Amino acid sequence: MTIHRGDYRRMRQHITIALLEAEAMEPRTQIAYAQGLVPDCLPANMGLVRLLLLRADKVTRLTLDRLIVTHYDIYADATYTDRDLAQSA
Repeated sequence: MTIHRGDYRRMRQHITIALLEAEAMEPRTQIAYAQGLVPDCLPANMGLVRLLLLRADKVTRLTLDRLIVTHYDIYADATYTDRDLAQSA
């Protein structure tokens, strides 16, 4: 498997979009819960989804981005193999 810098950027964009969507849904879920329109577990599950997305955002930003940048010269067309990334750590 190889990792392309563009793949990493797309993954980060999708995590950011999902996080924004989860944050936007949370208040609506709370209102729907207060009106008795959704099951009891849904607001807690939405909070959990948001927390997991925050964790995924932090892990990818702090770990992958910094490791790749510190061990490689980054070019738009560069690719990285599993072996190269494992040897860099």
